[in-house]
Amino acid sequence: MAKPDVKDFEKALSDEERIQLWLNKNWKKCLIAVIVIAIAVVAFMSVNYIRDQRIMKAVNAIAGAKADELPALIAENPDVPGANLARLRIALNLMDKKDYAGAESMFTKFASDTTVPLELRTRARFSAAACKEYAGKAKEASAAYMMIFNDSTVSGGSRYEAAYQAGRILIALNDLAAAKKLLQPVAESKPLAGQPLDTASLLWQNYVVNLYNSIK
Repeated sequence: MAKPDVKDFEKALSDEERIQLWLNKNWKKCLIAVIVIAIAVVAFMSVNYIRDQRIMKAVNAIAGAKADELPALIAENPDVPGANLARLRIALNLMDKKDYAGAESMFTKFASDTTVPLELRTRARFSAAACKEYAGKAKEASAAYMMIFNDSTVSGGSRYEAAYQAGRILIALNDLAAAKKLLQPVAESKPLAGQPLDTASLLWQNYVVNLYNSIK
């Protein structure tokens, strides 16, 4: 009697029956594959859980820390949420201690982080300039304020505020010509048709006008 041809037998099966036959032959391989995949998924989820727990622990530690404790925590966790705002706390604490060079460095680093909203970065630039002035570097402070004034990405109110601060320092340095040159266009500027100045711009422009008129 002729031996049945296995290939002919498999050809006679339906697709579903072929799959069932393949699974019967290879169930061990399939089970191993499933186990390997399951282990990988569990490992991935475990790593994410551990990472998320670590991040949350670091965030809570930073949020509840005293200013003097923050530098070490930030050094260990430089990229966790809240780290940038913590750097501002460090800078302000350094200012309170009259460490103006250290505070300026922290403010400058914060201001260079493009992931931070522009207005916060701008305020950090103002603070860095103030550190220069407190440290007795009046000319450098005036130049830092003028850089803000000349930055077209900064809001109108902040630019006018920067002009006022720079002009104030120039007058204190008795550089009246430079102060006039800086303040005059701001003092005499008028809003474009249909584009009135915002409240902050009007406020600081008024300060600039008074400062400009005080120059003899």
